[in-house]
Amino acid sequence: MYDPDRARGVKFEGNKVDWNEYLKFAKSLNDGNGKGLAVLMQESSSPTIKSIQEDFKKNLPNADWVVYESVNNENLYDGIELAFSKRLQPLYRLEKAQIIVSLGSDFLGVDDNNIYHTRKFAQNRNIVDENSTMNRLYVAESSISSTGSSADHRLNVPQHEMENLLAELAYELKQLGLKIEAKKVKSSNNLWVKAAAKDLFDGRGESIIIGGSSLSKEFHQLIALINYNLKAPVDYYPLNMSQVSSIKNFESLCNDMKNGKINNLIILGANPVYDSPVDFDFAESLKKLKIQFI
Repeated sequence: MYDPDRARGVKFEGNKVDWNEYLKFAKSLNDGNGKGLAVLMQESSSPTIKSIQEDFKKNLPNADWVVYESVNNENLYDGIELAFSKRLQPLYRLEKAQIIVSLGSDFLGVDDNNIYHTRKFAQNRNIVDENSTMNRLYVAESSISSTGSSADHRLNVPQHEMENLLAELAYELKQLGLKIEAKKVKSSNNLWVKAAAKDLFDGRGESIIIGGSSLSKEFHQLIALINYNLKAPVDYYPLNMSQVSSIKNFESLCNDMKNGKINNLIILGANPVYDSPVDFDFAESLKKLKIQFI
């Protein structure tokens, strides 16, 4: 509301036009039940947006509705779906966790829900008397982060070795008796991995692993299965009301734009010219459209 750069009216080709002109044009999009029309928006969990999407698809069944953000949790959701056959949103109950292992996740810094996680994490860092206990935080990361700065045991690991580290952790947990499929892996970080695995196993019911959203879906599948067998304090909620980013749908939209299948594009809140993958060539494809609403 207070943004000085906010839209203050309707423009067509850079010139201000009357609202009625826009309504007239919008009604023309009904021709062909939305054929050649697409909406591109950023992620949202708003029930109102979900309702608008359903009405949009009902009235314009041939139109496309695509959600894309360059930084997203798509791999996390895909991994959980591989593990449990459902796309779910995890909620980490860090106030109930005594052992936390973070692999490439900055859950106290820039990752989703960081304020909530910081507050819950701090609950088990408060020493009030001689009977108080503290949680223990293991962090493996490729560069220093807010979460790494708070770690009791921090390991600097190149990003490309992170999945091998998880495989090694899974094997050590299997050796301790956890029911998980894992092959033997051993690296120079084995002492750190063994210590983390022992604490996770001994703290079953109060231990949890958190993975970074940029890691592969197979990585998140394994984390979800380990957490399940550890009886980790994590709840899962359905994503059916959320608009979740899909790189596959976005790539398909870019190809349709290149091939002339999309004539009109409505962009809501997203900025794909700036942050989409360069090989998708979104900016050049955008020039081929008749009309873009931004």
